[in-house]
Amino acid sequence: MPTIKVSGFDKYGHFSFHFVFTMLWGYYTWLKQHLLSFRKLLVIVMISLCYGILIEFLQETCTQTRQADALDVLANFSGAMTALLVFVLLKKVKRI
Repeated sequence: MPTIKVSGFDKYGHFSFHFVFTMLWGYYTWLKQHLLSFRKLLVIVMISLCYGILIEFLQETCTQTRQADALDVLANFSGAMTALLVFVLLKKVKRI
């Protein structure tokens, strides 16, 4: 079977993980508090960003086979910010 290589495919994984991570945490916060402020969403996004940076730092310093990649951090941040945008749009439409 031929192998299909997609350049930067792991970036989609980083984006997806942080998008889902932020969406689930935001949804949980909304369910528990019945209100989701923009400030709380920003805190969730910043925690997601810090988590992604920490993982990249640990890959660089604690492993021999993995390396840190700034584009992974950018993909993480993009996923979290897209989730923030989805929440902002939902807030305008549905009053969450």
